[in-house]
Amino acid sequence: MSEQQSEIQPSQEAVVEASGEKATDMELALFLGKHIDNPCEDLYGHNIRDFYIREAKKALDTFQDPKAREMLENTIHKYQP
Repeated sequence: MSEQQSEIQPSQEAVVEASGEKATDMELALFLGKHIDNPCEDLYGHNIRDFYIREAKKALDTFQDPKAREMLENTIHKYQP
């Protein structure tokens, strides 16, 4: 392993440890919104937008932040009027 790689490793571990924290409502809304707008595809080439929309609807029940709720609801409504 090069010196540069060994210097990068500790910061990568810190990011992994920090990612164990619970996301805020807005962080979760942004994450789900991004995946609803630009969904991945399954092995057969079908996008999995419906999966992300189902997860977003579940998450909405837990949101305390009204702006995050509104943003995610608007994103869902673009694809399920």
